[in-house]
Amino acid sequence: MNASRAAGVTIVELMITIAVLAILLTVAVPNFRSVINNNRVSGAANSLVTAMAYARSEAVARSAIVRLCPANAAFTDCSGDDDWGGGLVIRLQEGPGEGEILRVWEPLSSAIALGQDLDDTASDNHVDFLPLGNVAVGGTDFTFVLELQPVDCPAGRPFRREVILGRSGRAQVVQPTGGCE
Repeated sequence: MNASRAAGVTIVELMITIAVLAILLTVAVPNFRSVINNNRVSGAANSLVTAMAYARSEAVARSAIVRLCPANAAFTDCSGDDDWGGGLVIRLQEGPGEGEILRVWEPLSSAIALGQDLDDTASDNHVDFLPLGNVAVGGTDFTFVLELQPVDCPAGRPFRREVILGRSGRAQVVQPTGGCE
């Protein structure tokens, strides 16, 4: 009778497998964190662009002035401050249904830091889209840039995004050179 060898894994094979797994995890985990940070910022920037595009399209479709503004705590109206990361309200500003809330955007993730470069003599706490889709500006200088990056982003990392709104009402996302600040 032949003695059959028991099927299984030797301790040496197990140790080699664990060593290979440890090396793979050491390399993969930091890269995975980079992917998560990049996706968070891209998603938040795209959400802001979507809100701006929606407000613009509603202004054109309704042939009315539509306001995009930071939401109050109850998400029932504009807050009057310039916290663009705390949720957004899109409402009819003038025309039939004036004051009607068209849509509400949830606040950005607390893992996203939001800076802003707003220069408009009319206001820094709202943007009005006119019936032709362009933005109502109070003066000749109009700069509306929201800057997003992960809260814990090391300086120089390429995770920063800027949402830029032009006078024409078109919003775009750009990845500035230099990375996080």
